[in-house]
Amino acid sequence: MTTTLTVKSFKHPNHLHYEWPTTLLQETDDFLVVSSAAGRQLKHYTKGQTFTIELPAIEIFSKTEWFTASLDIQQGRIVSAYCNIAKPSQRIGDEIHFVDFDVDYVKRPDQGWTVVDEDEFIENSKRYSYTPELIERVYIELSKLMRRVETKQFPFNEGFLESVPSQHVVSFMQNDVQG
Repeated sequence: MTTTLTVKSFKHPNHLHYEWPTTLLQETDDFLVVSSAAGRQLKHYTKGQTFTIELPAIEIFSKTEWFTASLDIQQGRIVSAYCNIAKPSQRIGDEIHFVDFDVDYVKRPDQGWTVVDEDEFIENSKRYSYTPELIERVYIELSKLMRRVETKQFPFNEGFLESVPSQHVVSFMQNDVQG
């Protein structure tokens, strides 16, 4: 049975930022793994727009660590990654909630990893009155994520896609957007 979920991102502490539909592949005490189809609609409340996301993705929502990871798939392989620094995610019924702190760690196709949107974080830390402790925590969590990527820890390890236990992933990777 397929479980459809809605991912909801919030700005600190509870301002709805954006949302999109996804399909649950795996849930443990530590994380949720979902697949998001090519052509999905991302409703961006902050910008007042809806975007169409072209590539399918496998996404990881940590329940214990301060990051989310969206791994774009093309021709059965990961071609790019977009990681949010965010409070640990929560599953609430048929929704996944996380608080996004703007700072992102991104790998674009055929390029290295880069920190992006730090300017948005600085701007929003003033707008939403982040405490000095929260600001420090975001930078600590960014460093931890960077180390995780560098040392190839889950979900950045070799063979991650093959480790996701679901027939849906196989058909998902075979039917993704061809590049």
